[in-house]
Amino acid sequence: GTIIRGRVLVNGNANIVDTVPSGSRLIIRLEGTSIANASSMVIKQTEISNIVAFPFYYQIRISTNISSALSYSLSALIKKGDILVYVNEQPIPVKIGTESLITIDIPVMFIGENRALQPLLNNVQQSSWPELVGREGTYAVQYIKEKTGFTDVLIVLEGSLVTLDYRTDRVRVFVNTKGIVIQTPYIG
Repeated sequence: GTIIRGRVLVNGNANIVDTVPSGSRLIIRLEGTSIANASSMVIKQTEISNIVAFPFYYQIRISTNISSALSYSLSALIKKGDILVYVNEQPIPVKIGTESLITIDIPVMFIGENRALQPLLNNVQQSSWPELVGREGTYAVQYIKEKTGFTDVLIVLEGSLVTLDYRTDRVRVFVNTKGIVIQTPYIG
C-alpha cells in the first residue's frame, strides 16, 4: 500500500503555532475526483480526536488496488462538535503512482463564526478594541492602524453583508448611519 502523510497548517504557514478549541477533531479525506462535474467520492477518511495545537501531523494508508489512472485529492477540516472551525479552501491534488510514501502539507483557514473559537494570535498584543465603541468610525480606523500596523482596517455600515472568512490581518469597524462605532472591533 501507499502512505500519504504530512502536516495540516494554518494558512499553509508552518511557523504558525495556534491552539484550537478544546475537544476539536481533525478529519482528513482522500477523495476520488476523476469524473468532471460529479461530486467527489471519499476513498479513505481518517479522524484524529482531541487535537490541541497547529501544526497537526496526519497519515493515511491506502490499499494497493487503488488506480493510478484516476484523479485524487486531499481535504482537511477541523470541527468542534458539529461546528466547522477550519477548512482547506480547495482540494489538494494527489498523484498516486508507485511511491510507497507521499508527503503533502494541507493549508487550512479559520472559518468559524463564533469568536470564542477564534485562534490565539501570537504576534499581535491586542485582537479587539472595546474602548472604541461610541467613538467615530474614522478615528477607530486610524487608531487600530497605528496600534497594529495593519492596512486592512475598514468601516462597515451596520446591517451590511460581510464574508465569514477569517483573516489575521483585517479589522472591520461596524458603525451606525451616524458613523459611530456600535460594536467592539476585532481582528477577523
